[in-house]
Amino acid sequence: MIFIFFLSSWSAFATLQSPKGLDKIFHAIMWFVLCFLTRRAFFFQERFGWLRRHDIWAALMATTLYGGLDEYYQSFVPARTSDIADVVADFTGALLFVLLFLSGGRLRRRRENVEEV
Repeated sequence: MIFIFFLSSWSAFATLQSPKGLDKIFHAIMWFVLCFLTRRAFFFQERFGWLRRHDIWAALMATTLYGGLDEYYQSFVPARTSDIADVVADFTGALLFVLLFLSGGRLRRRRENVEEV
């Protein structure tokens, strides 16, 4: 999160030219990784049981909220603009992690059921 905040605060970063749409791909990748790390943090903490039980959905909500707040913050940074499409890209990256995580769990359970038979 600190790295993302640093990039959001860096005015010179906004002047870099990249092919159209490439920034959305970077957003999705960064929020995929952020959702992965947030989910791990929620799962391995021991203080809040409800957060551990609902780790994947809490990670999706937390990273999406952070993406929205990050875009709001960028609207105050000189030479930066806020874009709702960036929030959508953030959510897409986080949701992709959730879908891959959930499908991986189903695949693992299927393999365990086959081995038991």
